[in-house]
Amino acid sequence: MVTVGSIPMLLELATSIFFPFFIIVYLRNARHACIKYRLPRRTAVPMVLLTFYSICTPVITVFGQSWPGIGSYFLHFILIPFALVLFLVTEAMIVVLFQITELLMLPQTSTPRKVRRLTFYRWMLHPPVQLVLSMIVIMVLISPFLSIDINSLMLPDATAINIPEFEHAVDVLSIEIALLLLIILWLSWYISHVVDNFGLRHSYQQSFRGLLLVLILVALMRLVALYTNSTIPEDLHLPRFFSTLGAQFLVYFHIYLPVRSMQTSGQLITRRPRSSSRVHPNNLEEQKAILEKFLSQDHFFKSFLTFARHEYSIEPLLAFKALLQYNAGDRTVDDAIQLTQLCMVPHCELESEVGKKLWPIYNDKLNASRNSKAYKAPINFFHTFQQALLTWIVKEMLSNYAQHPLGVEYAAFARKEKSMDRLDIVLACVEDVDDS
Repeated sequence: MVTVGSIPMLLELATSIFFPFFIIVYLRNARHACIKYRLPRRTAVPMVLLTFYSICTPVITVFGQSWPGIGSYFLHFILIPFALVLFLVTEAMIVVLFQITELLMLPQTSTPRKVRRLTFYRWMLHPPVQLVLSMIVIMVLISPFLSIDINSLMLPDATAINIPEFEHAVDVLSIEIALLLLIILWLSWYISHVVDNFGLRHSYQQSFRGLLLVLILVALMRLVALYTNSTIPEDLHLPRFFSTLGAQFLVYFHIYLPVRSMQTSGQLITRRPRSSSRVHPNNLEEQKAILEKFLSQDHFFKSFLTFARHEYSIEPLLAFKALLQYNAGDRTVDDAIQLTQLCMVPHCELESEVGKKLWPIYNDKLNASRNSKAYKAPINFFHTFQQALLTWIVKEMLSNYAQHPLGVEYAAFARKEKSMDRLDIVLACVEDVDDS
């Protein structure tokens, strides 16, 4: 029966019905950089269960008080432990993945003890091990609730939830959730700072704070109902309101916020190729790849250019910028001619050692393009020039820039790119295990 006291639950229901849409968007963009490091397929499973809970609980509370109480029993004492255990297993996997990635990034910081510990914990990445551990923990958690008389659960929901057995089970469930919360917090401390570029540690710690607040509020409502004559908690269904709010908190932090970050980040879906040239620290090819991404962003380019004006020749940097503009355009033969006249021909405006060395080669290429009467230049026409410029900048300028105050942003950017590369390698191994 709908009353004024049902309004809070109806508001939660109105919010929760949008969660399936966000979960679909989350999974459809599982390769996006803001999402894929959260193990989206595994994260989505407990989030689907919590969404089911946050939709069904208001429906039963408002419209199903005459329905059998077994519905509420299933939602609270079976589904919630199941969802939280799967949530914890996913968090544990993320901790192990990030620790392994940090070891790949910073092998000099490893110790024999740390390596042995990671070798042991890597078994958490195997699905059969996860399944067995999850089932054991779930059975331990739900076993106290299996003794409730089935006949009591067939009573109307409004009656069943007030029987002593049900109320005692709620107390036990609250203790179990509190213990799981401590594990959530404990695991979050081990999420690597070095690898965590998308706020996973923050998400899990916020989850802890949100669920802790819910537990406190539910306990307060129980105390108010027990020691006062106030009917407000019961009239407004506040215990169920707060428990549903807890489920919504988790979906908000682990589904909605990553989707929102994806929409505002402007980053494309990323899946780097598995290339041996990108997995070794201080490798020239890796440095060039990172520098190319860095200089492709205007505010980073301006920072590098400001540094170069004081210490170095800026022509190679400006030539690289001109190359980026060329690649973003139509890349016609006329555009290619203009670029060579700007950056390569003797005594040109952006003359550099790299341009002078490659001018004879590109002069022949342009003559061949003119003779063929082609309208557009080949796609990789300036690839050699671009790579040569990046090599020169890396060897002549990058190390000093990274140590300069202006290079602080580059150091953070490079660390992020390297951590994502190493994490991609580890994720690929996990995906191979899942698919095998």
